[in-house]
Amino acid sequence: MELTLYWLLYKVINNPFLYVPVAAAQPISKLGFSYIGGYIADKYNNRKMYLTYSVLNRASILLSALFVYLDNPLLAVIFFLARWANVTLGAQVTETTIFKKIPKEEIAKGYYYIRLGKEILEIAGILSWPILLSYFQVWTAGIGAIVSEIGVIILSRFMSNERSKKVISFSQGIKEYFSNKTIFSVFFPLSIIEGGIGMVYFFPAALIQLMHGTAIEYTVAEVVGSLSRLIGSWVSTKITSSVKLAIGSILSYLLVFISLIPKDPWLVGLGLFGVGFGDSLYAVIFYTALKMSRNEVYGSILGIDEIVTNSIRLAYEGVAGLLYSIAYYAVPLLGFGTTLVFGIFLLFNKDWRIKIGG
Repeated sequence: MELTLYWLLYKVINNPFLYVPVAAAQPISKLGFSYIGGYIADKYNNRKMYLTYSVLNRASILLSALFVYLDNPLLAVIFFLARWANVTLGAQVTETTIFKKIPKEEIAKGYYYIRLGKEILEIAGILSWPILLSYFQVWTAGIGAIVSEIGVIILSRFMSNERSKKVISFSQGIKEYFSNKTIFSVFFPLSIIEGGIGMVYFFPAALIQLMHGTAIEYTVAEVVGSLSRLIGSWVSTKITSSVKLAIGSILSYLLVFISLIPKDPWLVGLGLFGVGFGDSLYAVIFYTALKMSRNEVYGSILGIDEIVTNSIRLAYEGVAGLLYSIAYYAVPLLGFGTTLVFGIFLLFNKDWRIKIGG
């Protein structure tokens, strides 16, 4: 679904700056709906909400595809944004449910098994995408919508219909995020670097076409990105030091911006590898820290984190869309500076150094 729409929306827009609303669809939606979704997950956490969001998600995908087919980019982008709103609400329910079930000492292993299943299936979808696109064009997104809905139905069977037995105020998650030193020290620096790497992570379709690449390079880049998360999550099961995990993340994030310098469409995949590998290592610190908060506000904490992260992402993406058009090499320079800020924050703040595993 995403490969098709990101690729074809850039074709009909054909401008990096005007493409920003598409690249920013995910962070815009997370900014607006993450905390609401997290609060719902804490308070209700039931499969009916998840199934409702998934149906609305697929309907939005089909409408976006329809307007791409009708060569109406404005309505195509509007429904693409609507799709991400429903994805965000559903994702908060899913993430909260999953990590409530995984014990603190099993975070690395649990995250690896989640990635193992997800990335294998995702790689299969990515590899089949160019073939499907050549035959079905924009309606490849419709095929993806049908197939993914099967996965939604399977996943929903493992979700609870029960409401939370504790009374949770709407502001509790916000208070926990800012008052818990470990949570803040782990989550906030990640928000900063996620803004920086968003300049690459949300622009591969545009970048590859800007560098005169084809759907083949785009496919390879997305496969490499999926493999990086699988490899990174496996490596993280072998590391029990939060310091080593953080150093590995910093080096990976530097790779994201180094890959931009040759201005080669084949190297966009190397940048996505840096994103996925770095995120996978830091995810162990992230979710272990989450377990150090109160169970009943997990979703709300994840929601406020998404708001902070995506506020920063949107600023970076707006700048990136402009710089790719007028001063391309300013993007990797800004990325190096952001990674330096991330590293300095971790160097001088010790509260993020937590015990990993049992």
